[in-house]
Amino acid sequence: MAQTLVESKAVFLERAKRVGLPQEAVDRLVAQTIDTMAKLAFAPCQPGETPTEESLAALIKVGGAAPWLGCIAAVRHLVFEAQTLLVSQTKALVENKENEVKELAPAERRERIRAQARKLTGITMSGQTECSYASYDLCMKLLTDNCISYLSPAKFITREAELRSEKPRKELDVQASTLVVRDRDPDQSCDTSTALSLHHAMHRRSLALDLIGVTDYFRVQGFVDFLLGHLHQEPIAGSRATSVQQILHADRAAWMCLAELTPDGIRRDAAGALPLDSLWARLQTDPKVIFHLLPREGGAPKRENNEIKPELTDTPTKKQRKGTGKGKTKTLREPSNLPEELKGLSSWTKTGKRRCWGFNMASG
Repeated sequence: MAQTLVESKAVFLERAKRVGLPQEAVDRLVAQTIDTMAKLAFAPCQPGETPTEESLAALIKVGGAAPWLGCIAAVRHLVFEAQTLLVSQTKALVENKENEVKELAPAERRERIRAQARKLTGITMSGQTECSYASYDLCMKLLTDNCISYLSPAKFITREAELRSEKPRKELDVQASTLVVRDRDPDQSCDTSTALSLHHAMHRRSLALDLIGVTDYFRVQGFVDFLLGHLHQEPIAGSRATSVQQILHADRAAWMCLAELTPDGIRRDAAGALPLDSLWARLQTDPKVIFHLLPREGGAPKRENNEIKPELTDTPTKKQRKGTGKGKTKTLREPSNLPEELKGLSSWTKTGKRRCWGFNMASG
């Protein structure tokens, strides 16, 4: 399931370290299964109430010794942050801001990238295969909304391209009858016009979906390999090879099928299984997907020119009329040194080649 700021254990541990809470106190909280900001917000009191010193001390008390004042101040600071974040998230949930970007917390993102690198040993995650942070946010929104929407491969740019992009400009917007200034949505996309660029983009999408927990990397990448494999198939006679555009159409059709096949959402079920994992293999035989991968009729085969060229006259029997274009009609004149015996006969073949005089003479 998608983990927000208040639901991430990595965020909890990072904030506890930032406020100066000793490791012994952190271990005491985790031992009591208080390992997220959401749980900590309700541990000493309800959000909105001021926690007492006794309730805070009970959370981090180790043994019989009372915690010192600095430790109490640190845990009070952490509880305040937890309650503030929880109230803010609940407000955003009630307002249901559909267009708002669902960002993955930096601490959670770093932890997941390390875990994915350990899981997918042997797969390079740098250069063309390093996902941008915006790619994770796209998948995060997908899981937060708990419904399928098409994620175009062109949206999954590299981390390097993301760092080179310019900072988005400010723009005015009206929200709830209020004029606000917000960042313009960045228009970031990558090239998918060639087979190689499309392969890299789809691979980055598979990695991002796996990191967020939408589906397993090997399941979705198996479907990607199925699509791209059609680019290497020899076309049948009279048809063209499968194009990159056909692969993109088939990919979009597959995601539309996923939306139809997941009416109950895409989050893990009670058994801990991801609904999308069992659907990728099914899409490889779906008619709506296969239709876009069928061979397309190619151009008509080139006709061989076996027609015999008309015989060119070698004597200017008639004066040729001057044409209207740049060129003029040319005739083959009788050679001046033509033997007397061959005069009046054609010196050229039907294909425009010279005839041998000696071979056609009586003396030859």
